[in-house]
Amino acid sequence: MVSSDIVNPKKITRENYSLKIEWADGHQSELTVSYLRRKCPCAQCKQLRGASHDGTIEIDEHLTEPIHFKSYQRVGHYALQFEFSDGHKDGIFSFDYLRKLCICDHCHPREGGDP
Repeated sequence: MVSSDIVNPKKITRENYSLKIEWADGHQSELTVSYLRRKCPCAQCKQLRGASHDGTIEIDEHLTEPIHFKSYQRVGHYALQFEFSDGHKDGIFSFDYLRKLCICDHCHPREGGDP
């Protein structure tokens, strides 16, 4: 089980196309906006992922520019809620979920070396 101190962010930096989080344990995550949008935990997005043949959702096909953040806000002391440039804003991303989404080599080591 992960300590709640570890899953609390020490610093959050938003850029147009990514979110950087420095965690209380010193680990750093960088998550792209399109990755976060595709991993939205709201009921509608979970249903779309479940209905797709590969468990993913497409969000870029109707956009004229790369998806970006319009805004974000803290939800209590446990989560962030984003408003994406495609208008979607229903998902609440708990800090625990954001930490699990980290795709760095430390969190998800590659097996067998480089691809």
